Amino acid sequence: MAHELLVLGAGYSGLAAAGRAAHHSRERSLDLRVTLVNTAPDFVERVRLHQIAAGQNVGIHPLTETLDGTGIDLVLGRVQDLDVDARTVAVHTEEGPRELR
Repeated sequence: MAHELLVLGAGYSGLAAAGRAAHHSRERSLDLRVTLVNTAPDFVERVRLHQIAAGQNVGIHPLTETLDGTGIDLVLGRVQDLDVDARTVAVHTEEGPRELR
């Protein structure tokens, strides 16, 4: 039976959790699908925002490049609702509403 892991938010913790889960899944040949939901297409190094404010270039980290080859599915959108009983998450994307398990 395939399992699904849905990670909400691609900050430091979300990105690390999704990456570790996908890595361990491949390493152990587990049937796990990892999906990462984030509102923005880029990873923001929040601890470096003061450098950006000072005009320094700290680089942009597109999530599509970061996740390339990891097997992690990226969904760009904003979470609208969580249904714990149904185990679903309603996400608003540019293409319209989506329901993820």
